[in-house]
Order: sequence, then structure tokens, then C-alpha cells
Amino acid sequence: MSQGRVAGKKIKVAVLGGGLGSMSAAFELTRTPALRDVFEVTVYSQGWRLGGKGASGRNRAIGDRIEEHGLHAFLGFYRHAFTLMQEAYAEWQKQPDNPFQAWTDAFEPQYQLSLGEWHDGKWRPWNFHIPPLPGLPGDDAGKPSKLGYLEKLIAWLEARVKELAVAAPASAAPTTALEAHGVVAEIEELAHAAWIHGFLGEITAWLARAADALRGIGDDLRRLVLLVELGVAVVRGYVSDVLFSPQGFRAIDGLDFKAWLGKHGARPDVAWSPPVIALYDLGFAWTRGDTTNPDAAQAAAGVVLQVAMDLVFASKGAPLWKMQAGMGDTVFSPVYECLVQRGQTVKLFRRVEQLRMSADGTTIDEIDLIRQVDLAPGVAQYTPTFPVKGVVSWPSEPFWDQLADGDAIRARLAKAGYTLESAWCTECAGRETLVRGRDFDVVVVGISVAELARIAGDVIARVPSWAVAINTAITTPTQSMQIWLDRDIGQLGWTYGETIMTAYSEPFDTWAEMSHLLPREDWPASHQPRALEYFCSALPATPDMTDFANPDVPRAVEDRVRATGAAYLQSAAGMLFPLACVPGQSGLDFNRLVDLADRPPAQRIDAQWTRANIDPTERYVLSPPGTIAQRLHPGDASISNAVAAGDWTYTTLPAGCAESATESGVLAAQALVKRFG
Repeated sequence: MSQGRVAGKKIKVAVLGGGLGSMSAAFELTRTPALRDVFEVTVYSQGWRLGGKGASGRNRAIGDRIEEHGLHAFLGFYRHAFTLMQEAYAEWQKQPDNPFQAWTDAFEPQYQLSLGEWHDGKWRPWNFHIPPLPGLPGDDAGKPSKLGYLEKLIAWLEARVKELAVAAPASAAPTTALEAHGVVAEIEELAHAAWIHGFLGEITAWLARAADALRGIGDDLRRLVLLVELGVAVVRGYVSDVLFSPQGFRAIDGLDFKAWLGKHGARPDVAWSPPVIALYDLGFAWTRGDTTNPDAAQAAAGVVLQVAMDLVFASKGAPLWKMQAGMGDTVFSPVYECLVQRGQTVKLFRRVEQLRMSADGTTIDEIDLIRQVDLAPGVAQYTPTFPVKGVVSWPSEPFWDQLADGDAIRARLAKAGYTLESAWCTECAGRETLVRGRDFDVVVVGISVAELARIAGDVIARVPSWAVAINTAITTPTQSMQIWLDRDIGQLGWTYGETIMTAYSEPFDTWAEMSHLLPREDWPASHQPRALEYFCSALPATPDMTDFANPDVPRAVEDRVRATGAAYLQSAAGMLFPLACVPGQSGLDFNRLVDLADRPPAQRIDAQWTRANIDPTERYVLSPPGTIAQRLHPGDASISNAVAAGDWTYTTLPAGCAESATESGVLAAQALVKRFG
């Protein structure tokens, strides 16, 4: 029998937080009847819904529209995240009218990706059409080895070189065949890498000789040259720094990615080109949210290279998979429903106020909670979801009729300008202290790292591994905007097909065409939107964002984001929606915005959805150079009765993403099973 197990008595697990790390840990700990005989799970989460940074809500007053924290998609190389979805959808006993009977109903492949490119004084779209890829995500079979990645890199580069050789003017044609000849498969030691460097040198010399002839070429050829130059730097760096290192990608995490590219010969305009910028935008990798300064873009080279190579060479089915409803509906509903069907407990409206250590500093002994609300008389248990066209959905605000004094709480929060999820919220119906041995035996700490800095002072003071991880973690606020329009995407003027674009104009550098979600909403016939567009980016950090004593901060920042969004649409919509712009201008005609109140155009931005993610639990976890090794392993045993779960921990891909959070939760659960099961 393992540590701490008493015969015949279940181990009580307190799972703190409702994000993907916490929920995947709870799911993993209770996945089998045998595990459920050992572990009894209770999830404690603030507010009225699960999801953390991935929470979404349905606005029941506005067409049951989906309102998100931001844009969410699963990348095609994710394994743990897709496995969780596949298992949850297979197990979940769904209603027959639920349109998501299988995970493939809830996720659909996205085959086109786009970049924004600023060239010759204007923005141009750079579209990539990816054919269907073999396999389905969640299956790790066939993932390249370190040598396999090199083979694929060389093959990719060779193909681009051949394209360029064919398309280039005769005066720029290579004088010899630039081919890899399949030699990569024979590379087994560092000495053999000299051939690769020779091959790369030939390409570089050819491009230098052809520079004059390649000047002034069209977009396609110019972009091909850029991709070849970028590929040369990546291959050179991979062979030099990654291929033969026992650390693999982690060997270069001390460098920023663009600096690493420069180290291996990339010119500045190549090292900071749209494909590279896109990788920074993907991870909101802007220090303090400053998207105006390329020097503020900082991301560990190994993490970025790993993401890029997995995305290109290890994706299954498609490079991205789009959710077919909000992330709360698509991801958290099935996990929540499975936990309930397994007999586990979810306690909402519980905010963790403090973690308290034992006298000897080896265990978490007490957890102080704020009970934010009480249930209304006659309500035995809060029901957090409701169906929208058969989809099990989470509302954008609590079901007030289930809460004691619900209308009064609603009025107070509306006046204050924040919700029960806000760090500025002071709603308190009472306080509770969970005690080790009575209320819990072990703890899954699934609360995001920026919030741990506020509530885990005792842990930070007494447990060095946790202190280092929490104190070195860097996060950024983010912002998002969703707009509903009365014309479809073609009528708006975008003719390139459904896409997700990044590396576009700041301050909203990422745009996604999301009209596929409209059938999941429930608008009145008189105001049916024809298009739904998402925008998101990092949000510049300001000192007031940590002034939790000032109750005016959330509304002030939300107002700033809304004003920023309006200004952005008036300046940057021209490339995206040229047929929906004010005649003679590059700004969106706000008459196109759907508004149930039919307000004047200038006021219709108030009917759209904008969001400032400034709360500690909502800030995006970054992966700056020099911080990866300081991350905490989910199974760290420095606290004997606790594990950590979340995308701030050390995982196979140590980055802020659903895959990292899910793997972290799985690893945390497996550590508990090993210790106590």
C-alpha cells in the first residue's frame, strides 16, 4: 500500500481551479472504477463556470451568442488534449439531440492559415493552403525522432529550393543541382553534419549570386526566397545545437528565437519576418504586452522551434482544429459531465484565498476559501449549464435565480463593472477552511501561476522548488474582440476562404473567420448575423492592472480595450473586409455590425464583445528565454501531499497552451497515483 493510504478509506483530493490542468487531473484520477475506489475528487473553482482561461459563456440576452476569453484552437500535433477529448466524448452519456455525439463533431480541421505581411507600404495576405494530412490527432505514432525532424526539414528545404530554381529568372538559376541526395538518413555522428553545412552553404552562395536578378520579383517568388533563407538558418541551427544534444530542443531555451536565427546566419529581416512574427503572436510572446517593439518579443528558442516543427511535420489531419462551439461548451462540458457521472463533486463559487503549510513545511494543511454566494432557498445544488440547440453550454453570467439575493448581487456587480471571476470582486457569503485529514488528504494546485503569487505566500516562503517556479514565471494580459456582421465573409470582401491569420496589424495581430459558429447561436430572425470574426493579441500592461484595491480598474481597462477595438476596425479592416468599408476609407462601416437595439453606427461597437484578460488567473503564461528550466515538474514531491497542474509547469512542450495544461494535469494525477494509489 502506498504512502498515506488507509485500508478501506478513499483518499480525498482537493482540486483547486477549474482550468484545463485541474480538470484533466480530475479526469485522469477517476478514469477507471479501480481509481474511483481509491480517490474521491472535489473540484473547487471560483465563479459560476469551469474553464479558467478557456471558459466561455452564452449571452442569453443576445441570441445565446458565444463569448470567449479569446481565440482558441487545438493544434494538429496535440496529443494529450485530443486524447482527453476523445475519451470524454466516448464516455459521456449525452442527450440524443446533442449535435456533438463524437469528438469529431465538436472539432473540425482548418486547412488554411494566413499571415499578414507589410510590404511596400501596405498590408498583404500571405495564405497557406494545406492539404489534408494523414492520421488523426491524439495518436503519437509516427511522430518524428530528432533525426526524423532533420530528414523532414531537409526534404522541405530541398522542395522549396527546387520551386525557387524553377520559378527564378534565367539569370538567377543555380549553376549546379542543389539536392540533399537522401544523405540525411546516414547521419549518425557530428562529423557527418559537415555535408549538411556544405549543402546549406551552396544555397546561401547561390542566393547571394542571384540577389540582383531576384530584386523586384513578385510576391510569390519573394516569399519563396524568404522561406529558403529561413529554412537554411533553421537547418543550420538544428544540426549545430539540437540534433546531437541530449537536451534536444531544451538545449537552446536560453536564447530568444529570433536571436538564435541570427546566430545561424538569418538576416534581420528574415529573423523578423511574417512566419517568425506569427510564432510570437501565437504565444502572445510580448514582454509586458508591448507589441510595438520587436525587442519586446521574447520566446525561448527551443520552445518556438519545437512548436514550429511539430506544427509543420507532426500535425495529424490538419495543422489546426477548430472548435464547433465555445471552448467551454466544446471542451469543458464533456469533462464536467463525465466527472459528475462518475460521482465526483464540483463546488463552484469557491475562491481560494490562501494555502497554508504544516509546521514542518512538508504538507499543505489548510486551504482558506471565500464562499462567494449562497444558494437560494430550495436550491439543493447549483446547475451550471443549459442547452442551446442541444449543445451543453455555460451562461455568460450565473443563473441568478439559483442564488440567494441573486438580483441584488447582479445589480452590485453590474454597477461595479466586474464579475465573480474578477480579482477585484469582494462578494463574500462566508469563509471556509479546508483541513487536511478532514476535508482533503492531497491537493492538486491547478490555479494559474500569477494568482499563486498572491495566495501561496506560505508555500513560496518554505518550498524552494515552488518558489523558483512561481517567482520566475512571466505572464501577460491579453485582449480580444468578437464582432457580428450582417454580410457573409465573401460579401465583406474577403475572397480567400475560411482562415486564421496572424502577424497582422497591431494592436489586434490575430484574426479568425469564425462564422461556422453562427448555427450554434440562437439569434432572432430579424437580426441574424451572417459573419462572426474574432480578434486577439497581447494587451499592454499598465500599473493599474495590479492595483487590486482600486475597484474602478476592470471597467477602465475594458473601456480602453473597447475603444482600441473600435479604432482598430476603423483603420485596419481594409485588407480583411474591403467591401464593408466606408467608401474611400480603410475603416469598417459600423452599419454592418449587428445590434439588437439598432443603435446609431458609432455606438454599435458597444453591442459587440470585447474583453480585457487582466486578472491573475487569466493572464497568459509566457515562455521567455532562460525561464524554462525553472518550471516546476507537475509531480514535484517537495510538498508531500500536493502536485501542480497547469501550463506554467514543466511539460514536453513548456508553453502556454491546451496541450501543456492537459499533459500537466495527467502527469500530476499519475504522480498522485504513484504516491498514494
